[in-house]
Amino acid sequence: MDVEKPVLQAEIRSGMFKIIDGKHRMERAYRNGIEVIYSFILKGEQLLPYCADVRGYKAFVEYWNSKL
Repeated sequence: MDVEKPVLQAEIRSGMFKIIDGKHRMERAYRNGIEVIYSFILKGEQLLPYCADVRGYKAFVEYWNSKL
C-alpha cells in the first residue's frame, strides 16, 4: 500500500469532506507516524458526472449526512 498516493475526499456538505478512497492509506500513515498525506478534494458539483443521475447524487449525500 503506497501512502504517498493521494487520498480522495468528497464534499458531502458545504465545507465538510469524507474520504471516499484511501482510508487504509490514511490508517497506515497514522500507524507509521506520517503526519502529512496528500489528497484530492472533489466539490459536490464535481461528483455529479460520476453519479448515474441527480437522484443517485442525492442518495450519496444523504447517506453520508446520516453518518454525521
